[in-house]
Amino acid sequence: VIQLVGEAPEKASACGVGEIAVKGGGQVYCVPYEANGAVVTSATASSATKSLTLKIATESDGAISVKIPREVLDAMGDNGQDQDFVVTVDDQEADFTETDTTDSQRTLEIQFSQGDSQIEIIGTKAVPEFGTMAAIILAVAIVSIVAITARTRLSISPRY
Repeated sequence: VIQLVGEAPEKASACGVGEIAVKGGGQVYCVPYEANGAVVTSATASSATKSLTLKIATESDGAISVKIPREVLDAMGDNGQDQDFVVTVDDQEADFTETDTTDSQRTLEIQFSQGDSQIEIIGTKAVPEFGTMAAIILAVAIVSIVAITARTRLSISPRY
């Protein structure tokens, strides 16, 4: 799960007002949003479920517009063409409108009712939990362990 840094991230310049800072893959991603009738209280992105979950505190019926960077979450078919996201509000499939699409982001407008508390946007690709450097370090560590074990013939049982 990718950690939410919050609306006031460690670096003031990381994200602006009206943006949620999401940390993942060693980077901070700013997800711009505008909400009428609600406040976004937290957000998480998961590469396991390929989703972005927004926790909201609703004041009335309203809508939220979320500009999702493609590097954070995307929905694409095998042919590389855009597909529709699946959007749920409080675990019920919800109607939404994709209001803008560019090479770098997709903008969704999602309606909600007073009392709703969670919006989940599900795609086909999400930011990896570990960056490239972490994968390289893990691979080097595994190869080193195998090489040392084979060379020194280490065993778990004691030698007599």
